[in-house]
Amino acid sequence: LPLPYDYRRIVWLITSALGVYAVGTALTFSNPWLELAARGLWAVSYPAMLLLMGFARPEEITLLKQMWGKI
Repeated sequence: LPLPYDYRRIVWLITSALGVYAVGTALTFSNPWLELAARGLWAVSYPAMLLLMGFARPEEITLLKQMWGKI
């Protein structure tokens, strides 16, 4: 039984990931540790950016809240 794909969300996910990658590679600092920290922080913020941009459906957000409550 094939699963239906939501192509709009897949394209949104790939496009935003490429944007995060582009900004991450543009972050340059003279200190390599500072550059590593900035790029790492930028990459970790990706899921939060997806939530703020409305990527997740309401039922997915409810599930995330339930899962977060169990941690």
